[in-house]
Order: sequence, then C-alpha cells, then structure tokens
Amino acid sequence: MKILFKIYFLFFLICLYLFSDEIKLTELEKEVTIKSGEQLTLSFKLPEVKNAKLYFLARTGDEALEGPAGYADALLIEINNKRITDPTKLINKPPIFKLKGKPEKEIQWYNNNSWMIPISPDYISVDFHYLYAPIDKETSKEVKGCEFVFDITEFVIEGENKLKLIRLPRPWSKIPIHFKNIKVIYEKGMNPFKKEAQQQKNLIIAKEEKIPAGEKKIFTLPLKEENKTYFLKITVRRQSERMAGYGYYMQILLNDKYIDASIDRKTKRLVDKPFSFTRKTGEAFFNLGDGIWLTFFVPDFYTDVSSYTGGAVKDPFTYTLDITDLLNETGKNQLSIRNLCSKVKEVDSKMELSLYVNVEVVVKEFQDDRKLKKEEVELKGTPYLELTKTGGIKLNFDNASLILESIFSYPEGGFNKLGKELSVDGEKDWKLEVKKNIKNEVEIFAKGKFYSINRKAKLSQNKILIEDEIVNLTSEDLGIIFSNYINFENFPIYFTRMAGSSSQTVNNLNAPYNPTIFYPLKNSGIGIVANDDVYRNQGILFYDLDKKITGIRDENFCLGPKKSYKFSWSVYFLSSDDYYDFINLVRNDWGSNNITINGPIYFINYGGVLNMSEEELMKWIKHKNAKYISFWEIRTPNPIPEYDNRRVVAYGPGIFNPIFKEEIEKVKRAVAKLRKINNNLKITLYTHCFFISPEKPDDPTYKDSWIVDKEGKRAVSQYNNPTYYDYQPVFPTLTNSYGKAFSKVIDFYLNDLDFDWIYWDESTGPGIFGESDRTYNAWDGYSAIINPETKKIEKKFGLLVLLSDDFIMSMYKKVKDKGGFVLFNSAARTKSRINTASFVESQDLILRAYDTHLNTPLAYGYGKPSMNELIERLNYGTIYARTHIDYVSDIVTKFYPITIEEIHSGWVKGKERIITAKSGQYGWDGKYKAKIYIYNENGECINSNSPVNSYENKIKIDVPSGGIVIIEKIQ
Repeated sequence: MKILFKIYFLFFLICLYLFSDEIKLTELEKEVTIKSGEQLTLSFKLPEVKNAKLYFLARTGDEALEGPAGYADALLIEINNKRITDPTKLINKPPIFKLKGKPEKEIQWYNNNSWMIPISPDYISVDFHYLYAPIDKETSKEVKGCEFVFDITEFVIEGENKLKLIRLPRPWSKIPIHFKNIKVIYEKGMNPFKKEAQQQKNLIIAKEEKIPAGEKKIFTLPLKEENKTYFLKITVRRQSERMAGYGYYMQILLNDKYIDASIDRKTKRLVDKPFSFTRKTGEAFFNLGDGIWLTFFVPDFYTDVSSYTGGAVKDPFTYTLDITDLLNETGKNQLSIRNLCSKVKEVDSKMELSLYVNVEVVVKEFQDDRKLKKEEVELKGTPYLELTKTGGIKLNFDNASLILESIFSYPEGGFNKLGKELSVDGEKDWKLEVKKNIKNEVEIFAKGKFYSINRKAKLSQNKILIEDEIVNLTSEDLGIIFSNYINFENFPIYFTRMAGSSSQTVNNLNAPYNPTIFYPLKNSGIGIVANDDVYRNQGILFYDLDKKITGIRDENFCLGPKKSYKFSWSVYFLSSDDYYDFINLVRNDWGSNNITINGPIYFINYGGVLNMSEEELMKWIKHKNAKYISFWEIRTPNPIPEYDNRRVVAYGPGIFNPIFKEEIEKVKRAVAKLRKINNNLKITLYTHCFFISPEKPDDPTYKDSWIVDKEGKRAVSQYNNPTYYDYQPVFPTLTNSYGKAFSKVIDFYLNDLDFDWIYWDESTGPGIFGESDRTYNAWDGYSAIINPETKKIEKKFGLLVLLSDDFIMSMYKKVKDKGGFVLFNSAARTKSRINTASFVESQDLILRAYDTHLNTPLAYGYGKPSMNELIERLNYGTIYARTHIDYVSDIVTKFYPITIEEIHSGWVKGKERIITAKSGQYGWDGKYKAKIYIYNENGECINSNSPVNSYENKIKIDVPSGGIVIIEKIQ
C-alpha cells in the first residue's frame, strides 16, 4: 500500500505540472527574507479552480550559520485571513518525521502552533545531513526538508486572494526565514468547496461568546425544514494564558436534551473526528455523556494541542454534530451551553475560567439517511434457565432469550469457551460435564490441561448469580485472560450505561467503583455487575458491535500453583428502563444501605480556628449545628533549609519529624478551643496513607513499601511542586514497614491528639504519574500482565487497593473500637469497605458521582455551594458532603444524618429523611410524623418554623423552582 501511495503521489505531481497553470508570486530563484515578527504579504488572482496548491522553498538561519542546525517552529501561513493549521494540508510530506541521527527523535511539521522550518544555510544540505535529515516515519525514506506543498483549495476564492507568510516571534529563536520560488499551482474547474457551499447554508449563531464560570447561555437555532440535514458546529476553549491541559467543562443541551457524540452504540452524532485520542496515560474521550465535552485550556483557537492529541485530531477545538433529530419544526429550538467550572474555583484561583465559544448551524440540502428507528424489546414473563450443550447459559423469557457466554485463555493457545458453541481455537482436551440443569439452577464442570472451572448459576426473582471457581492445575503461576458477556446476536442491545455513564462512545472501561453495565429496553432492562474484589478491580466493561457481545473481560488474572479463586458476577433483569432502579437492586444485594452517614463535614485550617474569636466560632457552630470538623494537613509556615529550602507537609509517620513540633502544638490549642466552645464536636486531622513526607529520596527506611513501576523505579507524585518538599509514594500492609509505622500515626491521632474520627484522603491509591493503581514490587496473589498473543505471564504486580485493604480495614476497626468513624475520600473498591462512609471529589467533574452509587452516595465540592450545585448532585443521586462554617445557608446541615435506602435522579431516600429537587409523591410506608423544610433558589428556608405533622405513606411535595425540599422523619 505504501509503494502504491508513492506511485500515485508521483503520478499526481506529474499531472499537476503537465495539466495545471501556475502563478509565480516571487521572482524565480530570488530569495525573500522576513525577520522575526515580520510578515510577507502577497496577492494573486484566480479563476474558479478545481484544486490549488501553494508551493515554496523555505529555510531559517542567519549569516553565521555554517551548516544544518535543526528546525525552528517559526512560520504561520494565512490565506484570506484563514490560517493553515491542519497537518494533512501539507501534501508532500508526512505529518510526522524523524531525524536521521540516533537516538531517533520524532517531530511534527506543524508543532507548537506553527510550521517547522529547517535551520540550514541553503535549501538542499539539510536533506543529506547525518543528524538532521528528515526521514518519513512510516517508510524510513528521506523527504525534502525545505520544500513545501500545501493543498489550499478550500482557502482560495475566485478573484483576488491574499497570502500572508508570518515569522512568528519566539523568545528562543529570532533568526529570519528565507523563501524561494513561491507560487500557486492550480487547475481550472468547479471548486469542490464552492459546490459544497452551494449545497449548504451556514448560519452564524455566536462568535467568541464568553460564558463565565458556573453560568450558561441560551442560543436560538432555526426551525427544522423537510429534506434538510442540520449540523451544529461548536468551537470551544477554556480561557488560559498558556496551554494548560484540558478538562470536561462544557455541557450542551438542545431543547432540554443532552447532545452527545453518539445517539446509541451504532448511530453517530459527532461527524468530524474520532470519539477519542490516545495519550501516554491512556485513552481520552471527547464526550463523557450527559452532554459533557472536553475543553482545552488555551489562549486562542490557534494554539497547538498536538502534545495531547498526538497530532491525529483535525480541528481539536471544534465539534460538528448532526442534530437533525433533535430540532423542532414548530415553536422554538433552544441550545444551552453551560460552563461547568465552579465560580468558587475561579474566585479562589484568581484566574478567569470562562468558556469562549463559536456557534454555527450548517444546513445541507439533502435528507440524512440515518435510520433512527428504535429496535426495542420488552422482556415479558417469568424467566427460566437452560444450559446449552457447550456450556452457555440461556435466560429464557416468554418473548426473547439471552445467551450468556464466557471465554478463557490458555498458555500458547487460544480460548476455551462456554457458550452456544465451542471455540474454534480451544484446547483439544477441553471437557464439559453438566452437573445440574433445572429451570432455576444450573451447574457445569469444565476442565482442560491447565485449569478447571466449576460454574454454578442460580436464578432468583430479579437476577442470575453466577459463581466460577477456577483451579490452577499446574505447578506454575498461571495467567488467564477471560471474558463473561451477553451474546446479543438475536437481541437488540444498542444502548448501554457503563458505570452509570450515558455516553455511547466510552468503551473498554475499568470501573472498579461501579463495575456495572445497564441496558435499558422497552419498559424493562438488563444489568451486569462484577461482585468479587478481584473481578471488579481488574475487569474491563466492553461493548463490541461487530461481534455482538458485551460484558466484562479481565486481562490480568493470575493464579499461583495449585491455587483457586471464586469469581462472582450477576445478571439482573427488571421491569424498568431506569438505571437507578437497577442500581438500587445491586445496592440492596451488596448491603450498601446499612450505614448511617453523619455530617456534614466542615473542613477548616487549624490556624483559622486560632485566629477566629470564640464568639465568632460559637455563632457559626450554633447556626449550623456543626458537629464534624476536619483540619487540613499540618504544614510548616516557612521553608526548611535541610529540605531544599522548601515548606514541608506532614504525611504519614513524617508527622513525628521535629520540624512539625510547633504546628502540632497549634493543632492541640485549636482542638482545646473548639471543645471549650462545644464539647460535643467531633474533630480530626487530614491523613493520607499512600504518601510520606518528609522523606529523603534515598532513605531506605520504608523501601519494602515503595510504590515502583515496571522498571523498578519509584513512583512520582503528580502533586509535587516547587513550593513544598516532594511527597514520596508508599503503600501500607499489615506486614510491611510502612504499615507498621502508619498504625502508630493513627494511635497518635486517637490518643495523643485526642481526635474523635479520621478523615482519610485518597484511600484507594495516590495521585502518581503512570500506572497509579499498582506497584511491581509486591504481588496481590491475582494480578499480572499477560501477553495477549502467547497468553503467558510477563510480569506480576499488586493492585494497591488489594494489597492495602486488610491494613486499612484494621485501622478502621481500631478507630471504631475507640467510638469513632472513618470518612474516606474515594468510593469503596472492595466488599469490606461497602459499609464505610466515603465520598468522591465532584468539583471538577460531576460524572464522578457515578463512582459512589454502590457505596455511600456522597459528593465532595467547594465549601460554599450554590443551590444549582446541590441540585446537580441530587440529579446524580448524591448529596453534598462538605460545607464551610461561614456558609450562609444551613441546607447542607439539614441533609444529615441519613441512612440511605434508595438513590434516584433528583432525590435520595433515607430512613431519617428524603431530599428532593423534583416535585412528586414521597414518603415511607405506613404512618409517621415528619417536618418539611422548603428551600428556595437562594438557599433560604422559607418555612423555618414548619410544624411536625402526621402523614401516611406518600405525600405530595411541590419543590419551588431552583429549590430543594427535605422531609425529616421525626418518628
């Protein structure tokens, strides 16, 4: 294919010169020079053209240059005020090249917001240089470094055109650019872009519209007409003084419906780019569902973001979406664009965090041929089980059947299968024995050379519970790649919710906090969940439209010699298409509703407590009925010379370092001051078990507890910065040195500092660069990298959450035995932690709320939330976990205590109270007494003297616009 491409391109160039006209923009062989910050402007007239190319030779360098010296990111090209930024428009070179010298270095021709130009004394010598000669990355052939040919067909117009070549000023490079033989080569005929323009109408809705943090803007779109297709084109960026990464801060709705990248798993809405791009840290999706889209933090729409996208994404700031099916033919069409960045964050960071958007509607004069007709099935009747001859499980309804299948790899081979037929690449010695096959219970035993599987499946009212005990029959460690899935070859499942997400583009997802997939059907639904700790932490949720299978696969399972492990997974079926009804079934089965959540939590600096007067503290504590106080970390107020002259934060046993003596005394004084005001306050201090600070990088004290990568290098904290001494990543167990030391920290908190409870940050692993969930110097007994080709183990590792679970739960018991409790940051990833209080940080991505759905549904955010922020979290079935002492409203206080019974979109139900942002019928079974609190859009309780009344069953609740109602059960 590459050779054919080369032949085709050579033929194209010959035709270009034989059958095309050209306009010389500079005198032949005369060199033209522009200095840093200057521009060369050239005009040319064209007839209507079928195609047009811009040709020139370019180099950079000054008189002192003796030979090739690399490349300069120096040139901007504009035609008719449109900048050429797309690497595919450079048609005589690949978008990425590598240098001839060693070590090989890859460079993009469009890099750092400009075109790369060779630094060379002439236009030829760079092509033969031993180091700087440009080589085609794919073919390893040399390319001409100084020759540039651009396809400019879409940029030119019939008549007068203006070309600008601009030497971009760079502080690190001021050498001029030299040009020769600048010309435009064209072929007469109908311009394809003109033809396309004639077939479409572009309507500019907004240009560089500013949407401040926390706000939204409404735009009116045209009404839909017959035989036309409508595309919404949104160009967006979040304001930043420089390229500063990306986040999910734009939410778009049309006529109150989310606009996502795909309608379902087979019908795209996003038409101008792939659904994702790949970074070193993994796959990044442009859309995460619920209308939430990625936005780059840049100063303008010309900034080069290829360092993130790999250069493979055209127009990275722009999304073009087919919205034909969402538009109304009568009435109004209203587009809502919301900036999800918190106003509080903008104020605290003292930076503008506005979104800037361009909005355009493209109307094409043809009817979209997409078929939006839904293929729906409604599950009917009482199901029963049936085994196939080859080990598949059939779930039979009155009107439909599902087949559950599984595959298991074996070393140096393919996959054994339990399904509707045997695998074509399975073991020859693979044998099956049906042990039980009745309507509500089946059991099968399968055995090969390497392992045996004993599978038991039991049908209950709303689910099948499947348990697979796998035994390693060999005397060596054994790796198994396996997958459990629904075969939907004859069953239309085209919409999924992976880990709660409504996105139809997110796929191959590791989601240990919420290891579920839900498939809404017509008035019914199917769900699948990984139950046990190993499967949920290793599992990958997937959907494969081509193979018609969807489920949970595991690419990292490993068993020791002669060892066994029992996997557990369930398939639910329900007469509802509501994801939250499915989640409530799982919560009930997992025992997630058995903990009373006290709160809210008031985070405050101990120094702030010391600086406030007793009267002021007393006022706020009484107003909020505050009970649970957590101090932030202990930090030295000044730089410490022996620690690189930086300030130091106390993490883990680092708190015993003498440099913190004065700060600890301040903490004790702050505790005493609060207890004097109110002796019923429950007080704690921030703690973190996966970092230690201060610790010198070469200190071997806790070497057995270091978190290390595949190469044995110690992990690096992603939070390290020049202001504070570096945090060193570690992990605790019941037997390693750091676990023993950290246990003494908990004793110090409970005994010496007289704390009542523990706030535990990042409880499932630290924020580190690279693979943040694992370490390679310890084995958890079940995890390994397995070669997908040979199916053999390459390297064992330990998942931090599995390695540290026993230790963390032992600390939890220690605190509980003293009458306290633990509040974890990060939702539970193991069964042992299901009944512990945990929250997730939702301040920068509300979709993290889905992580809480099988644990305590608590969402952390900024301390003074708006009513919109409280309602938004209720819309995800969660409640706010934190507030400030000086927060004016007392609404968050009224959320607690609560023992969750059900979660829903817009409301949560507990034994003690119901909290809702939606009008409707709410209550408990039977007779009860309750008090109702009604809060308006400003967070004011408009019936603070509400009486206690008697009620029976559900009662009608009207929620004011932008408000929240709390029904507090008195008895």
